[in-house]
Amino acid sequence: MVALPRWRGAQVRLLDALPGLALRLAPLVRAAGRAGQRRQRRRIDGT
Repeated sequence: MVALPRWRGAQVRLLDALPGLALRLAPLVRAAGRAGQRRQRRRIDGT
């Protein structure tokens, strides 16, 4: 069983309906993921 936030379903349906939008948003999504990883690393390392 997987628990997902309610908004995630709407997000997936939107991106599935508009694949061009998904391609244009991909760099932003990757950048947000990298920023989140940096935040977590700073929190864990304490720097």
